[in-house]
Amino acid sequence: MTLTKKLAMLALGLSSLFLAGCAEMDTQDENPAMVETTVSPMDNSQVVPPPPPVVEYHIVKRGDTVFNIAKRYGRNVAQITAWNRVKHNRIRLGQKLRVAPPPANTKPETSSTPNKRKKR
Repeated sequence: MTLTKKLAMLALGLSSLFLAGCAEMDTQDENPAMVETTVSPMDNSQVVPPPPPVVEYHIVKRGDTVFNIAKRYGRNVAQITAWNRVKHNRIRLGQKLRVAPPPANTKPETSSTPNKRKKR
């Protein structure tokens, strides 16, 4: 027998084993009695944890920008600047910024730190 015939016989044997395995899997899918399933009842003692507390303010630290503060709290820059009356994205160290929407019945807060004006 030549090498080509031997390889053909080997390929034929392997493909028949593969097809036999596939046919066996198909019969298991058709007959649900052959498939093992484990169904556990829902345990009512599992309590869903409460959502994390909503953070309303952020104290500006070194390296903070309006953009990275907004990103950290899942907001956008326009929201942060509007809620805090920030102009040109200028914030200062120690400034207290609102990072959650203000309650509906109140006016937006002004900046918590007073503006320092230079004396002339």
